[in-house]
Amino acid sequence: MSGAPVVPGRIHGVRIWTVTVATGSMALCGLNGSAWTAGGEPTRAKCSRFTRSFGCRGRPGHAPGPACSCGLYAMHPWPEQTSQVARSLLGTEISIPVMGIVEAWGRVEVHEDGFRAQYARPHALVLIGGSLPPDYAEILAVLARTYGVGVLRADDAGSVAGYCAERAPGMDPGTVGRLLRSPAAPMPDAEQGASPPKPGAVAKRAGELAFNLGFVILAILWYGF
Repeated sequence: MSGAPVVPGRIHGVRIWTVTVATGSMALCGLNGSAWTAGGEPTRAKCSRFTRSFGCRGRPGHAPGPACSCGLYAMHPWPEQTSQVARSLLGTEISIPVMGIVEAWGRVEVHEDGFRAQYARPHALVLIGGSLPPDYAEILAVLARTYGVGVLRADDAGSVAGYCAERAPGMDPGTVGRLLRSPAAPMPDAEQGASPPKPGAVAKRAGELAFNLGFVILAILWYGF
């Protein structure tokens, strides 16, 4: 078969947002301060001037670019990756970090530990016990209503990974390995048809992985957009 296999349907991942408060309302934001779309609607990735400095040409509908850092980030919802995200939640100096599960589709740049997607939206916010502000549960409840999602109360990161395996599946490690070893397939034109486009994902070439992987993992942990 020529080209990389296409991942059907939608995939899930885990990540952290920071919270901003503007005009009396709270919003989930990424590293560059861009708020994710509320009300259950998807957020569409855009290539900003910050990410473009890493090689992306910034063409409309281009994000995520294979040789760029743009896209909507998440880690695969596997036990090790989920634990890594949970540790960064409890160890961050950000005043209001929020861990959550995302649903993603469209163009997807697949990496060993995570992915960058064209479209994504929160699937659930996660509440794990730990050194968190006393009103943290109330903050999550407000954000959950804003984004039209529920709050997953979990004892630990393993519980989150177990939930994802049952109700919010990500890509399995075998599939990720096969995609990273495959040559790139042509990407669908996101500007044609309805928005968001039909669910689907395209794997990137393994050679491009070496260029991007280090930055990808760093950006995910530091709340990449």
